[in-house]
Amino acid sequence: MRKTRMCIFLAVVMILTTFSIPAWSEMPSKTYTIAYKQQIPNDYATVIASAGGKVLRVMPEIAGLEVSSDNPKFLDNLKAVKEIQAANVEMIIKLDKEVTNPQAADGQPVIDIPQADEIDSYWSYQWDMQRITHNGDSYNIETGGVQNADGTITHKAVVGVIDTGIDPNHPDLKDNFLGGMNFVPANAADDSTEMGDPNDIVDRVGHGTHVSGSIAANGKLKGVGPDLGIRAYRIFPRNGGAPTSWIAPAIVQAAKDRVDVINMSIGGFDCISRYSYLTEKNAYSDIADVLLYKRAIQYAIDNGVTVVVSAGNESLNLNNPKEITDYMN
Repeated sequence: MRKTRMCIFLAVVMILTTFSIPAWSEMPSKTYTIAYKQQIPNDYATVIASAGGKVLRVMPEIAGLEVSSDNPKFLDNLKAVKEIQAANVEMIIKLDKEVTNPQAADGQPVIDIPQADEIDSYWSYQWDMQRITHNGDSYNIETGGVQNADGTITHKAVVGVIDTGIDPNHPDLKDNFLGGMNFVPANAADDSTEMGDPNDIVDRVGHGTHVSGSIAANGKLKGVGPDLGIRAYRIFPRNGGAPTSWIAPAIVQAAKDRVDVINMSIGGFDCISRYSYLTEKNAYSDIADVLLYKRAIQYAIDNGVTVVVSAGNESLNLNNPKEITDYMN
């Protein structure tokens, strides 16, 4: 059954920081995000080229472009194009760096957990899942699917995980894995293993596999919905971040694939604060990346998808606007 009640938490904002412009011959190529007021005009490629840019990606569903240019006057040249609503240097989302909390683990790794070949179940170690599921009671109410007599699973709902990809052969995930798509282009972050293959959803980082397991692991580890279907949309290379022009199309594609829920645990306020600021009224400036994210989310909602985004790891009090404003600035 498709979801009818939608919930969104989206916190994506950006500010263009000032920088000194080098001479034309020394100006490195930058990528830009462009949001049109309505649909993308037929002559978009010609207009962009005349302004000194080259189109890298077209996002017709949300009227957006990703463009590269080494012309320091590129954005100024676009100001005369009345069809464009906003254009700016592209926003890059980066995963939070892992930091050991000495209060939680005394700065020492956990060494008393058996290896996978030495144990049948890790349930006794999954204190977090025990709390969330009330010691597994929720599994008796709903697991996200039905196991058939032949061992196959009919999934009642499918979650699209937009992240670093997935380990499709992981024993706790493979029965629930339903495919996906890669949005990382060839040679991203100077990685020769990146071939731009849309079917290459293999996780090079581990984060997406971890998130997928928290959702739908069904083996020695258990997720919140052990029979939920999982589709993986890879937006992160091994190193480096993910720009808007990879993430927004992934949202659109997940909606086209008719997932029930989209999950994006890809960054919080720490990531956002590198680009943006909040005004006194907690409003964001009208910039292309924010517009394209909003449009992609709305596209998903219009197609019956619930979109969920992580609140980050900063432990901010979201009921205190001043605390958020101070952090963002």
